[in-house]
Amino acid sequence: MVQPIQNKNVPQISPKQTPLRPGQIVSGKIQKLYPGQKAQIQIGSAQLTAQLEAPLSQGVSYHFQVDQVTDAVYLRVLGEQLINREESLHQLLKQLNMKSDRLTHSFVQRLIQQQVPFDRNQLVKAIQILNETPKKAAAGRILSEMILRRLPITSTVYEALVQVQQTGSGEQINQFSNILRRENTAHPTVTQLLSLLNQGQQDVHAQLSRQIVVENQQNKPSLFLLLKASGVIPKNIDFQTWKSNWASVMQGGTQSPSETNQREMPFQLTAETVQKILEQTTQNKNALTANASQFIQQWKAPILQVISTNQSLPLAQRQQITQQMIELLQPLNSSMSKQAMQLNVNTNKNDLQEILLLAHMLEGGQALKNADQLLTLIQNRKSPQEISLNPNFQFIDQVRFMLASVGLSYEHDLLHEKYESPTMKELLLQLVQEKDGTVRKQALQLLNFLNGMQLNSVEETDNFIRANLLLPGERLHIKSDVRMEFEGRKKTNGEISTDFCRIFFYLTLSSLGETIIDMNVQNRNIHVTIYNDRSINSTLIESLKPQLKTGLEQINYHFSGVTFKPIENKETPITDKHRQSIPARKGVDFRI
Repeated sequence: MVQPIQNKNVPQISPKQTPLRPGQIVSGKIQKLYPGQKAQIQIGSAQLTAQLEAPLSQGVSYHFQVDQVTDAVYLRVLGEQLINREESLHQLLKQLNMKSDRLTHSFVQRLIQQQVPFDRNQLVKAIQILNETPKKAAAGRILSEMILRRLPITSTVYEALVQVQQTGSGEQINQFSNILRRENTAHPTVTQLLSLLNQGQQDVHAQLSRQIVVENQQNKPSLFLLLKASGVIPKNIDFQTWKSNWASVMQGGTQSPSETNQREMPFQLTAETVQKILEQTTQNKNALTANASQFIQQWKAPILQVISTNQSLPLAQRQQITQQMIELLQPLNSSMSKQAMQLNVNTNKNDLQEILLLAHMLEGGQALKNADQLLTLIQNRKSPQEISLNPNFQFIDQVRFMLASVGLSYEHDLLHEKYESPTMKELLLQLVQEKDGTVRKQALQLLNFLNGMQLNSVEETDNFIRANLLLPGERLHIKSDVRMEFEGRKKTNGEISTDFCRIFFYLTLSSLGETIIDMNVQNRNIHVTIYNDRSINSTLIESLKPQLKTGLEQINYHFSGVTFKPIENKETPITDKHRQSIPARKGVDFRI
């Protein structure tokens, strides 16, 4: 579960202000009195000019109810001026013909303090739900958010929001997957759901294939050199041929996980073979480092001379270097005999260049580090957060999975006949009708969770749009869900403008803990602010800046800098991020 951190240091992405609606109740303060029975009134964060038709006092607050909204907004005063808070709330509830008990009193006070406009119908339904739930404080926060966002005040919507705030998406999906697997049934809907759930998580073959493509794109030959030196890749294959074959198989590496899983690796490689080489590499890393250091010390100068002069080594040196290469490479594949290893070793210019490069990578530890990271990925250790591999493809797969396969737009797509294959939500709705017991109960719980995600996914006004997306953190090697929050101007087609927008990433990292990344885009200039309470190595950040700048330039963005700030005051109520009020519109008359 990801809860956004609210505090004075972290700027909040908030829905844009929306006009009042008839029936809503707000509190306002008379700021200034002007000639001609006009006054400036503060309602929420907006200051409005109103035409007065009742004797109101400057500097005093009142409760108002919206009567009608036309070219002008008409407000009706409810009760007397707000001097004594307790008495004012009592008068307001009396005006609304509602019982002034402790629960109602407390909830209305919350709405007024947080400047949430409400009407009597919303209040009656919210109080009914409050009376039925044991956790009054948590329910009050959720219900005030529902009123603010104009969501239907129903038990179904309330339960959906409760579910999405109590558990994470990864936890929900994993629990449901385990229950379905224990069913051990050929039920068609269960089979379809399991297949769909597995699409969100790559198998070892897919993960390894994706990482190899990433290393190839970054021109990192360490894995290629390890596999070739161990004899599992033909000795006549060079790095360019290796990259070309992988690019052909993966077609750029942008397939979905299910498509990637079905593709064979080139050169008859298997994940099991690669894993075995990686295991032997990490197990024998001390010997490999020592052998590499000795090899470089003895043969670096002769090899460089051969490469530069394009000559061949004398026979005696070729025999010596062959023996030394066998001793260097033997720990990579202990099952290969020395005779077989000798047949796999060449002493021509290209092979000598490759073996010298591998020796340098082993001595410097880069090849060993990459091997250990890949092995960790394959073995899926209990501490996957230690993996520092490039997460690009895993991230894209999870975004695609949540947007396309989960069914966050199921009702919209169904209405407009846009969907092609069944989504998780559609299959859950079927399963609820077809099954009972534990399976049905867990399906309903996951269905509630998806409904809550849908309700939280998009908020918009005429000119702005705000969207939320949750990704299962476990599948990205992060402790909890990753929450992304977007806001931007709306283009004519309703999409977020990529020139002016704001993106928040809410993360819980193993070493850094709670972390917020604020990416602010202004005219395609990007400034990043990182909020975290721990000390971050500035040298590491500086080393990453050139890579970030280059990557952004490749997609026509300009990197303007990065700032670090602490996280403070985490106890601010969650509904503060939704605080909104009447838009300040000059020249609009309000009759009171």
